[in-house]
Amino acid sequence: MHDRTVLVVEDDPAISELVTELLDDAGYTVLQANLGRRGLRLAQEHTPSVMLVNNRLPDMSGLDLLERLRCQDATRRIPVVLVSGRTPQLTNDESVADRVLPMPFDIDVLLTHVEQLALAGSVSAA
Repeated sequence: MHDRTVLVVEDDPAISELVTELLDDAGYTVLQANLGRRGLRLAQEHTPSVMLVNNRLPDMSGLDLLERLRCQDATRRIPVVLVSGRTPQLTNDESVADRVLPMPFDIDVLLTHVEQLALAGSVSAA
């Protein structure tokens, strides 16, 4: 895995750019996808250290994307932060996402989740 690569799967350009800028400033390489299918393809091609996935994408839900990631050897171990406005049903479903981040999200919490998951991934890959 690449230690400092984050794949952001977000269809809102303003949110995607904000998150990309924040992660870039924190020293991450950021890949972007605005559709679940493209996010899945980029995950397969680049094996990012962490993914941020919006649960409401135009072509599939974030949960559908996560299910597809977890079914493939190349992508099943990528840590995922699921960003969702419907947190009550999702916050306890740790079998799907490594973390759930409610919207609107706190920038510091987002960065903490990414850092912790990237660190955990680099330790387990060593």
